[in-house]
Amino acid sequence: MRRLPRGLSRALPAVFGLVIAILVARARRGAGLPPAACLSDGFFVAGLPETGLGLLLAIAGTGFFDIFSYGAHSLLVLFTPFRKPEDLPDYVTWKMLRAERRQKPGHALLFTGLLFLLLSAALLPFAGI
Repeated sequence: MRRLPRGLSRALPAVFGLVIAILVARARRGAGLPPAACLSDGFFVAGLPETGLGLLLAIAGTGFFDIFSYGAHSLLVLFTPFRKPEDLPDYVTWKMLRAERRQKPGHALLFTGLLFLLLSAALLPFAGI
């Protein structure tokens, strides 16, 4: 699989988050809220999912979810006639094979989400609510 260039993979979450934040802020502005409150809501709505996904990606990069992929693969071996249980490696071998293929996780999504949450919190005193 071809990877995105490093600069683009770092800028993409920020651009996506800004688009979401602007759309939410415009929708909230129609409700008659102050501009700072609208921007705070927009940055919060954009930052929360990005932070959550960034945390999941960071945790997945450590091999935490390997047991689930091994279990799914084991179920396929057990319930299909195409593979034999003798061909399935044990869990330790599976984990070592996965560790060799694993790529270093990018933290751009996590840092962008945290930045948006920080901006949302910084705009709250100016919201006047």
